[in-house]
Amino acid sequence: QAQTVSTGRIDEINAMLLVSLGEQKGQTGFEKLGDFIREQGVRPIDQLGLARSEFDLAAAQSLGSSSMRGNPVSLTEKHLVEILALSSNTQY
Repeated sequence: QAQTVSTGRIDEINAMLLVSLGEQKGQTGFEKLGDFIREQGVRPIDQLGLARSEFDLAAAQSLGSSSMRGNPVSLTEKHLVEILALSSNTQY
């Protein structure tokens, strides 16, 4: 059954990223991951055609998808909108 995200798990993932992506720029594992993603040419979500005005609808529709039901971590619509916002061009 899905569980909520704990700070301990986030710290564990950050530590794994720090080790795995040690050569990338950034102070945290998540910053290093962002640098790696940009170097691979992955475009921000808004450059892929999803406008900020569509984030709420996309998040709401995602909650019922089969991939979300299989996710081991429960994410709320608010979490999904935040993830989309962090994946947008303004964050790069």
